[in-house]
Amino acid sequence: VSASAPPTAAPAPRLAPAWRVWTLRAAPYLVAASVVAWVLHKYPAHQIAAEMRLGHAAAMLPAGLAVAFVVWLPYAASDRLVMLGTIGPVPFRDVVRAKAATATLLLLGYFFGGGGYAVWIARKTGVGAARAAGVVLYLMSSDLAAVCAVAGASAWLGGAEVPHALRTVATSIFAVLASLILIAPLGVPPRLPVILQAWRQVPRAWGLAQIGVRSINIAIISGLTWVGARAFGMDVPAGVMAIYMPIILLVTSLPLSVAGLGASQAAWLLLLPWASGPRILAFQVLWQLFTSAGVLLRGLLFVRRVASEMAGGQRGARVSGT
Repeated sequence: VSASAPPTAAPAPRLAPAWRVWTLRAAPYLVAASVVAWVLHKYPAHQIAAEMRLGHAAAMLPAGLAVAFVVWLPYAASDRLVMLGTIGPVPFRDVVRAKAATATLLLLGYFFGGGGYAVWIARKTGVGAARAAGVVLYLMSSDLAAVCAVAGASAWLGGAEVPHALRTVATSIFAVLASLILIAPLGVPPRLPVILQAWRQVPRAWGLAQIGVRSINIAIISGLTWVGARAFGMDVPAGVMAIYMPIILLVTSLPLSVAGLGASQAAWLLLLPWASGPRILAFQVLWQLFTSAGVLLRGLLFVRRVASEMAGGQRGARVSGT
């Protein structure tokens, strides 16, 4: 009897060309470097440093540190609502400490993007990597939807002073993301890959509610930024900050900045009519430094335990319903 032929190996997945991979990786760095070079050419570093010395940095420190702590619990509550719809009951206290610790690890360069949070979800709850990544993708999309909602409203309220392109982009992104939250639970489209199942599983009311909470956080961040700017010595009207700060957050959230450098500096210059370029950039650098310090202080107590869970040292049991 002739022996059966050995099974043929599955064809290896087709990899993208190396030049394309490296181009995509380098693009944010090139954009960030180009914008920073343009900003420093227009506003020399010594002028920015001089404004840092003239401003009241110590007075703005409390507001900068407060940002991370004030929005912490609302963001964690919004994240847990999504997890309840996609994974099952995850203790709120666990989400609170993971939210703080993974943000700190991200700031320290331990993980890139939302990868650390996805790893924690996968290890702590026992779900697969694809489902955990899908939850984080839903959370990041919700953050973007909230920023666009507030930025779009601010842009329309700002009238002709706000570029029409920004108004259109913010409104369009929000409309698309909100439509997905409303339509996907109805079974449209009929099939979704695992990484997109969160849109099918999270109830529409929950999805819209957590975006509402995130939008309130955006408004709080804008208010605290205005307090910090006033303390620093920038006399920006509250209404102006309410209009432009969400737009600045929208530009900053796009993949055009590296470690806070890049398009965010150009976006801050929207405030030029109310302060000089060097003064705005001096405040922006100090504000980013102080808010980052708040993120570090918030998460340092939880980093060791959460990092252990992410490494698999303390795997949680599979959550019921998954």
